[in-house]
Amino acid sequence: MDVSPSAPSQDDSPSAPPQPGSPPSRSFVFGLVGALVGAAVVGLAWTVLGSGAESSSEGLFDADGADITAPAEVGGYARIADVAVFQGQDGQENLEGAQTRNQRNAKRLSEAYGGAGAVVESYSDDEYDEAFSVKLFRATSPFPPFVAYEDAEELGLARPQSDVEVHGDVACVRHTVQVTPAGEEIDPASVITGSCLRTRSGLTVEITNVTGDLSHDPEKVASLVDEVWSSVS
Repeated sequence: MDVSPSAPSQDDSPSAPPQPGSPPSRSFVFGLVGALVGAAVVGLAWTVLGSGAESSSEGLFDADGADITAPAEVGGYARIADVAVFQGQDGQENLEGAQTRNQRNAKRLSEAYGGAGAVVESYSDDEYDEAFSVKLFRATSPFPPFVAYEDAEELGLARPQSDVEVHGDVACVRHTVQVTPAGEEIDPASVITGSCLRTRSGLTVEITNVTGDLSHDPEKVASLVDEVWSSVS
């Protein structure tokens, strides 16, 4: 059977656009009217649905705009404003930069979660050998946090490069920064804590940017999250 395409008939040929000075065809007019009507409908939908989505974002995250305050100390780690290493002239400049970033991040966090009350604070030990940031906001977050699936066996790895470890009510995202082939022992120092999070209706505490030996101890970081959680009023 001959299945070769036949030459297009005159009716199948695409219509030529109207030439300047000539009246447009009926199909062109109807197409233009349809496009304009469609654009008006889409514009109306964006106006109605878009404004509705914006106004309902607070309900989406159970957001509460009430102020929220971070504790002065967490697990023996002080706010960096109170740490001795930041008291000198050079330290003050670094402190001002860190506080500016925290304020801007708190504002973005609030905007991302429907206007929730939010604060971001940094903590460290006396020498800034171990440090972390606390994100504290009055809204609900996904739990456990999303981590992309990896098949360690298929990749020939001893463990996925990223995974989630749960400690009570806290979920910690861990990253293996050193590739370890399957069958080999994993160096504990190569596994770092990316973040630990606890959440419920209208409240989230998350610790991120963990540095030093603390980053290799997700259970301890999870305990710090619980301590901040208990301090919220």
